[in-house]
Amino acid sequence: MKEMRFPQPFHRQMHHPSQLLIVSSLGRFIPWKVLKKFHPSRKLNVHPSLIPKYRGAGPIQWAIADGLEETGVSIIEVEKVGMGYDVGDIWAQKTVPIPPGATYPSLMPILADEGSELLVSVLRNMINGTQSDSIEQDPDQATEAPAIDAQIAVIDWWRWNAKKVEQVSRAIMHQKPIYSYVFDHETTLQLFDVSILPKEHHNLRLTSIGMAELNWKSEKLEVQCNSDTQVSIGGVKQKNKKLMPAREWWLGVNEKKKSEGMIQFHMGPWRDETIHPEFKHS
Repeated sequence: MKEMRFPQPFHRQMHHPSQLLIVSSLGRFIPWKVLKKFHPSRKLNVHPSLIPKYRGAGPIQWAIADGLEETGVSIIEVEKVGMGYDVGDIWAQKTVPIPPGATYPSLMPILADEGSELLVSVLRNMINGTQSDSIEQDPDQATEAPAIDAQIAVIDWWRWNAKKVEQVSRAIMHQKPIYSYVFDHETTLQLFDVSILPKEHHNLRLTSIGMAELNWKSEKLEVQCNSDTQVSIGGVKQKNKKLMPAREWWLGVNEKKKSEGMIQFHMGPWRDETIHPEFKHS
């Protein structure tokens, strides 16, 4: 955008009502030299959340990870650099239910369709002169939805219950599979096919958080989470190895790395000594 040259008629006249800027999921600031070409009501951002909730690069992921039953789409004003991400005035919003078991790939197209329909409605109303005035956001209601990174993907067994583990997995699996540390402070294990283990099916041998054992009947790995909850893991991918069924991986684990037939997950370099126990090499 630094070297962008505007074609006709953008270079001739500023703020012409026919000049329209529309962005969606851009993830970066637009230079002022671009924004100044457009009238304030002609710089529109289609954002997949009910702004000011979930401002930022990951609104869909965080809505799923937080276990929301509904989210939405917003048409907001694009602001210049320095104002912050997704802080512009609101032109229109629509609430959208989140289907049970939703993932990012399943929810994103739903929000895209709803957002495009809302945008067309706003534009038609602007042309007809029936669009309501935009309203300012309430900063006291604002929440952030930062981009997904490695720290977000590491499982905090000591703070997350099974529901949270499963939700985060659904939210970011397409992008960064959730993972944990095992054996030492460098070996990671990505976890796939994550589900909540019903209370009546809990593994009673798992007496401490982060402890894991293979269930030979289901052929899935079971892990103790916070709040006396457990998750079931169907597939794993150890660092520098291929994705494989949990049973196949378990059979390949050296028995010397197990304690009474179990292994211990931990936080690795993300450990907070105020809550996470230090990993001890066996």
